[in-house]
Amino acid sequence: MINQTSDKRRNVFALIVLTVSALLIFGYSWVLDPLLTRWESQKAELEKRQQTIARLQAAVSPDRFDRKIIERTGKLELPADELTQKILFKRKLEEQFRQAGVGIDGDPQFDTKLTPLTGTPYKLARLSLTGRAKHNNLLNLADKIYDNPYLAGLEEFSIELQGNNRNADDASFKIKVTVTTLMKS
Repeated sequence: MINQTSDKRRNVFALIVLTVSALLIFGYSWVLDPLLTRWESQKAELEKRQQTIARLQAAVSPDRFDRKIIERTGKLELPADELTQKILFKRKLEEQFRQAGVGIDGDPQFDTKLTPLTGTPYKLARLSLTGRAKHNNLLNLADKIYDNPYLAGLEEFSIELQGNNRNADDASFKIKVTVTTLMKS
């Protein structure tokens, strides 16, 4: 009788081991293997995309992008409130005219109408100046005008020859310049 009980236990134990083994094989082949395969393919795709992102970031790094913008736009200052921006812009522009050797006729005044820029908290203000200068002074002004950190754009730069002297070095010119700046609303 003891022998029969131990045989039954052995058979039950063997049946349990066989069932667990079958479940493990079934679980691996039908559940775990597809999951591992899918995980490996997702991992490979992720690595590929990370390499692509790394290449793109190296090609257009923020430092490189910022340097290019600064090279093209000069030393742009962010707009201040209306009164402050008008004073800063006008002073800097008059200083640039003086440094270039261009005389300003009268006191430059901003247009009374400010143009609001849709979708932004800024307004566009225009300043018109007239003056007189020699040829070299005009070239200096044209070269340095974009160094104004408050300048948003140059709308007009007209030159008119004064008198009959057409010699480039001695010729006197009358100029009219209209420039714009941005200011906070």
